[in-house]
Amino acid sequence: MRRLVPALLLGAALAGAPVACAPDEADAPAALTVSALPPHPGQGSPWFGWSVRPGGEDRPAQRTYRLVIARDLYAVDVVAAGGVHANAWDSGVVHSAQSSDLRPSGFRYDAGTTYYWRVLIQDATGRSSGWSEPQRWTAPR
Repeated sequence: MRRLVPALLLGAALAGAPVACAPDEADAPAALTVSALPPHPGQGSPWFGWSVRPGGEDRPAQRTYRLVIARDLYAVDVVAAGGVHANAWDSGVVHSAQSSDLRPSGFRYDAGTTYYWRVLIQDATGRSSGWSEPQRWTAPR
């Protein structure tokens, strides 16, 4: 069976069928930032951002992103592994090339609370980057 799967994938590729590629962790978003908190907790979201490898022939530019925020690291890791966690806020797939100054709709922070977050991007060919490393920030009191 191990030899059959690569042969099937090669056959599909040669026939012109789309073949999903595994996420490339080297292309994962980096330099994640959180800034510009609203003046009062519960009245909005901070601005989020990340850097992406520039597009080019070998890597088209970002077309979508998915942002996950939670109060505990376990929750963001569960979502990044393909699961669902009740304590995680998930943007779902957002069709946007924007990677800075993002204020996610529907997320509200609580003062003095520590949050963890990760982001996944996809390029114009549908190739996923792999999830960013988790980042942490604490909302001011």
